[in-house]
Amino acid sequence: NQGDTTRYEFASAIVAGLAARPGIVCRSVLPVPTSEHPRPAARPAYSVLDTNTWTAAFGQTPRRWQEALSDALCQLN
Repeated sequence: NQGDTTRYEFASAIVAGLAARPGIVCRSVLPVPTSEHPRPAARPAYSVLDTNTWTAAFGQTPRRWQEALSDALCQLN
């Protein structure tokens, strides 16, 4: 899918999508700087995936990640 976001924004969108469902209680998401969450491999300060190869190969522009997430959350029982 396309569009850039942070892990925090993605997690917040998931929580918001789930909180809208009856019977589901979600806690808030707190942002954590990468510097406070060390990983075994170094991470760049900014990186996004590029969908140009997909578009060139299949002749389709991937949909926005928000739309795909909404569809995925609708599939949950």
